[in-house]
Amino acid sequence: MPLSSDVFLRTSASGTKRDGYTRNTLTGGEIDDHETATGRLQLRYTPTDSLDLQLSVDGYRVRDGQPGLRRVGPGPTLVEGSSNPFTGAYDLQGRADSDGVGIAGHVRYTTDNFTFVSISAYREIDEELITDLDGGPTRLVVQSSSFHQQQLSQEFQLLGETADERLKWIVGLYGFRERARYTEVTDVFDGTLVLDFGTAPKNASYAAFGQFDYQLTPRLTATAGLRYTYDEREMTLVNGTFVPPAIDNSWSKLTPRLSLAFQATDSLLAYATASQGFKSGQFNARASRLPEFRALEPETVWAYELGVKSRWLEDRLQLNGSAFFSDYKDIQLQTFVAQPNNIDFISSNAPRGEVRGVELELIAQPLRNLTLQATLGLVDAEFTEYHDVSGNDLAGRKFAQTPETTYSLAAQYSHDVGEGTLRFASGYDYRSKHFLDVTNHADLAQGGFGLLSGRVTYATAFDRMEVSLYGKNLTDERYITAGYNLRALVGSGVAAFGAPRTYGVEVQFRFD
Repeated sequence: MPLSSDVFLRTSASGTKRDGYTRNTLTGGEIDDHETATGRLQLRYTPTDSLDLQLSVDGYRVRDGQPGLRRVGPGPTLVEGSSNPFTGAYDLQGRADSDGVGIAGHVRYTTDNFTFVSISAYREIDEELITDLDGGPTRLVVQSSSFHQQQLSQEFQLLGETADERLKWIVGLYGFRERARYTEVTDVFDGTLVLDFGTAPKNASYAAFGQFDYQLTPRLTATAGLRYTYDEREMTLVNGTFVPPAIDNSWSKLTPRLSLAFQATDSLLAYATASQGFKSGQFNARASRLPEFRALEPETVWAYELGVKSRWLEDRLQLNGSAFFSDYKDIQLQTFVAQPNNIDFISSNAPRGEVRGVELELIAQPLRNLTLQATLGLVDAEFTEYHDVSGNDLAGRKFAQTPETTYSLAAQYSHDVGEGTLRFASGYDYRSKHFLDVTNHADLAQGGFGLLSGRVTYATAFDRMEVSLYGKNLTDERYITAGYNLRALVGSGVAAFGAPRTYGVEVQFRFD
């Protein structure tokens, strides 16, 4: 809302509260409830046509019950307790509490020749977490942690057009600094301390970047980009059980991006890109032994893509497709290894990995009020060189959380009713078999499954108010979303299941 002719205010707030859908048979309560509250206040000042100043303050509060972990065997199948994954006996109520606040300033100054942008931001986060890792009625593995972080970033951009608007360019500088404090305690077998440590990391990242888009012909555009990144990391052990108490290192990398885009017709675009990505080295803050408290090598990837975007039949049919290949080196991995009376958190680099695949997207409007959409993804993502900490050759293992086949089908039909609109929408999303960990353990292998959803909405004139009846996972599929290999500790893996069938009513109001 305007406060004056050149000062404007925007406010927004949201909140959610949901009971849990997993029942604890030991207490009769629910363990995975969910409650959030967020808010943002934005102030904008435009003293002249060329100067735009914006300031925003936001905050959030999350109070979550931890998902109920269940013991699973190959498949995965439940190996103890109820056959219903949303009914279990838990000796401990897990919690995940998080609070955060941030402030950001945005300055945009425009002249006839260039535009200058400054983005400044500060954020502070506090988190408390307690997890019943063993997923059973006796206290076997319990993990609790706390985290506090402060971060500050600054970015400057300069952008414009030259050469009769054939050349568009942007150059900039970026800086980021953070400091944090993390503590973690893991207990095994009701009081046997496995891991008790605290760390105080300090990190900084600086970059200079530029990108230039040049129109070689009216239909052919070339893009060249370059970024130089310099990262510093320092890790101090606050209450570690071994020396040295601190470790530090720095890494730098020059990464390019090249692309060509050919606008064959007004409705057909073909493109090719090649770019390099860089993730700086890091430390194993959760190491339980001195040899594991070391720096990981930086991770790099060369990514290549060929694609086409097209529209047909007077824009009533849209067809997009792409083929891609990514070549990874020194992939950074965090491995959770359970011993008979111990837990190790191992950090390592897998020397090589490759991802190749194709993606297709189809959007059609056969009728004025009917929209159909379909997508297909085929991906082969595997480690081509990888040995675990015991020296076992794991080359050929699949990337975690990467199914080979994904597809989706969706439809929406709308019909005018009085001064409003009635909309019917449905969607189906499928994922083929995939693994939840990098070792591809059988206990954490999720078979192929699909999720069906539906929604009926009535919207008043100008969409001022909407009332919806919705349902998710309508066929009540059982599938796991995360897990740990704890077979050496509890005799099986443990895993969290995705939400069961849920349904409800949603009301939205919009104020202009």
